[in-house]
Amino acid sequence: MSARPVTRRRRTRRPVAAAWAVGALCCALALSGCSQDGGATPGPSPSADRDASAAPRPSPPEPSPVDDAGPDLPDVDRTDPEQVAAAFVHGFVHRAPDDPTVREYLRLVEPFTTERLLTELRESTEEWCDRSCREERERGVRVSADAVTPAISDAAPRTEDEVWVQVSYEMAWSWPGGGDSMPAGVSLKLVRADGTWRVDRRTTAG
Repeated sequence: MSARPVTRRRRTRRPVAAAWAVGALCCALALSGCSQDGGATPGPSPSADRDASAAPRPSPPEPSPVDDAGPDLPDVDRTDPEQVAAAFVHGFVHRAPDDPTVREYLRLVEPFTTERLLTELRESTEEWCDRSCREERERGVRVSADAVTPAISDAAPRTEDEVWVQVSYEMAWSWPGGGDSMPAGVSLKLVRADGTWRVDRRTTAG
């Protein structure tokens, strides 16, 4: 089997109580996410100087390219099924207290997912943040996939346009003053269309 780790920035973690780690894991596996109560962003002062208001306004920033699926995700060669599988896992596991919605992970995995699987994930994800997820937000908990390593087994079913990729990783939780992690894995079926690969099915590794 071929395996190649995908580099990702790691955070410093310290051991914490097992009870909190278990609670965070339940929320993570349920993919309930955490909503953000968005407060109003302060606007410009009404007493701004007239000369300043007459000055030309700067152009809005250019939108991020679709390949940039998030600040924590690596650059991805979509013609390589292993890289696509790793990027999917990074986005799928992600959760942060400053996520704009509980469905932020869907935005992150969208560039690497078929429409069929994306619809399935969207329909299975709640739109609100439950009690445990609100507690995570208050504690500043972040969830990430570290040491992501995709591999295609020589014995795995494969055709020219379909392949199964096994991905192992460390599911990591971090919060101010501590963190925890545990090994995890998933099997992903990827399909190729127009020369690029997308994840079409996922099964949790036993």
